[in-house]
Amino acid sequence: MNKLEFNTLTIIEQINYVNERVKLSTTAQVCRDIGIPRNTFRDRVKRVEYVFNEDVKQFEPLNKEVIQLHQNNVKVQREVHGEDINPIASKNTNVILKYENDLLDLIENKTDLLEMLKNYKNNIDIIEVPQLDINSLPEELQKDIINKSIKLYQPVQKLYDKVCNKYPGFKKQDLISLALYEFCLKYKK
Repeated sequence: MNKLEFNTLTIIEQINYVNERVKLSTTAQVCRDIGIPRNTFRDRVKRVEYVFNEDVKQFEPLNKEVIQLHQNNVKVQREVHGEDINPIASKNTNVILKYENDLLDLIENKTDLLEMLKNYKNNIDIIEVPQLDINSLPEELQKDIINKSIKLYQPVQKLYDKVCNKYPGFKKQDLISLALYEFCLKYKK
């Protein structure tokens, strides 16, 4: 059996396969023959709470509770699905048991979550950058140009220059006048 075929098996099938081969060899040799690192297999076995029993040279459940847990889960699945399912053959059984409460919470909040998702999808395109309208500066404010020297922080000056470069059709005096006018409207008391 090669690595690809081995990886398509459930973890319990992998354990059974290795247990058969270990009778004639070692775990390290079996893993080399398959083409997977021994540590990878060991980690998989640990996840389903199996350990290597040196006396019998086999991978076995860590304790009887693991076997009982799998048997109880079979009964629950049979009652729920009406099927004869062997959860030991399922590599996802332990994951499902660990996340059972999380899954139940998600099910309980399904309606709210779907509503949030719907609202999110509907609002994706709503956030837009408003178009610059130099005409929003009242005409009566567009007269009597004066020179003023102001001090700015350098990063602010760089940001201002970047914005100005995006609007080459406008004069800098018009853009700064509009920016100051909008500031005054927003923060006047």
